Amino acid sequence: MGITAMIPDMTIGQLYVEAESRWDEIWDEKAARMLILLMFPRNHRKMMELHGDMVEHGQPVMTVFHRPRDEAKLLEDQGFDSRSASFQFVDIASLDLGPWMQHLIGQEKWLRGTINVMPVPFSMGLPAQRPFEMMNVLCFRHPEVKELDNYYLPFPPNSIPGKCFVSLP
Repeated sequence: MGITAMIPDMTIGQLYVEAESRWDEIWDEKAARMLILLMFPRNHRKMMELHGDMVEHGQPVMTVFHRPRDEAKLLEDQGFDSRSASFQFVDIASLDLGPWMQHLIGQEKWLRGTINVMPVPFSMGLPAQRPFEMMNVLCFRHPEVKELDNYYLPFPPNSIPGKCFVSLP
C-alpha cells in the first residue's frame, strides 16, 4: 500500500520537475506516465485524497483537484452542474493505472471514457489564462456523476496550483 502526503502550493508540473531529487530511489524517469481525470461526487473527496493509501503501486502518483470557477458556465452550457462533482487530475505510471482503478471500476462500478480538456476561450477574459493544446484524456467517473464531453481550464492541467496529493509506493 502507498503512503499519501499533501504538498501545499504546488503543481503537478513542479512535482514532475523535482521528482528525481525528491524520490530518487523510487522514481523511474523512463516509466511511461499518463494524465487521467477522475470525476466523483464531492462528498467522496476526502476518500479520494487518500486513495493511494489503499492501493499497491510501483511509482509515485501525483494528483491535484480543480474546482471550476469562472469556467463553470462552460460546463453548465453542456447541461452539467459543476457543483455536483469533484475533479481530480492524476499523473500516474501506465503500469499503475490498473491497480489504481481496479476497486473503483470493479466494486463501485465507475465508468471509463475520454474527455476533451480544453483551454477556456480567451473571449471570457480570465486574468490568469494561458493557452495550451486541447487534450483528449482518459476519464473515469463515478456512476452518480453525469458524463461530460469537454472540461475547460484557464491553463494546462499540470499547471493547476493548489494542494497536490502524492502517493508514494
